[in-house]
Amino acid sequence: MWHSFAIALLATVGQSCVYSSDCNSNEDCVSGTCKLERGEWCSTDSACYAGNCRGNRCCKLGISGLCTECNTYGYCGVCSGAYYPDGNYELDCTAKELPGTYCGSNPSDCVSGICLLNDGERCSSNWECQNGICRGNRCCNFFISGLCTECNTYGYCEECSGGYYVGSSTYALDCTAKELPGTYCGSNPSVCLSDICNCDSSGAPDAYSTSYCLTGALVVVALLIALLLATAEGLAECVGKDTALGRALTTFKEGTYYWVPLFLKQGGKVAPADP
Repeated sequence: MWHSFAIALLATVGQSCVYSSDCNSNEDCVSGTCKLERGEWCSTDSACYAGNCRGNRCCKLGISGLCTECNTYGYCGVCSGAYYPDGNYELDCTAKELPGTYCGSNPSDCVSGICLLNDGERCSSNWECQNGICRGNRCCNFFISGLCTECNTYGYCEECSGGYYVGSSTYALDCTAKELPGTYCGSNPSVCLSDICNCDSSGAPDAYSTSYCLTGALVVVALLIALLLATAEGLAECVGKDTALGRALTTFKEGTYYWVPLFLKQGGKVAPADP
């Protein structure tokens, strides 16, 4: 009974007071009137000690006019239009960022409402990346060539489509056409159209050279063998690898993988060693 009587003696919001102790625990005595503290639930500005109720919450003194809703701390929680509160303890609102501006992982910072991924970050579609280019599940630099099929962790090209190569640079934007037979290739076979770089300057295989691309005639041979291998593998799958024909085709394929590279390296002049 005494507890109920004590509560009844306390003033309610908007009623007169002398001390804050005359008001409820979530109120302050402001100029002789009980007012709700910041962060408390409200329905009118006059109910709050700072005189501003936004989104049914009393706000801290100094809250921006752009703020439309305060949080339970009394700071701005939601802003109007193209503005956002930059943290939990904001008095003012910040203009949303334009496309291409860093936004961390907070889409509310952006005018578009979408926080796009930086170059080199993991992606699954073009629209997730700030430059609109996702290749090989990585966001790419804005100037990446259409010939690039995969970007690296820096956002530059790492893999190119058929007949092209990236080169030795980690920061490549474009793809270069693979080199013809007899062209200098250093020790990088990916530079060559044949993917073989162990020839002399005429393009003929040379066991002691790793500087030039394989000659044209042997490129054709290599391509025909590649087609033959693919056919053998496909037939083995079709008839069943456990059948007699399937086992024969598999043996042919595996044996060819061994002796064809030896044959090409010798320029087709010397019979390869038995596997």
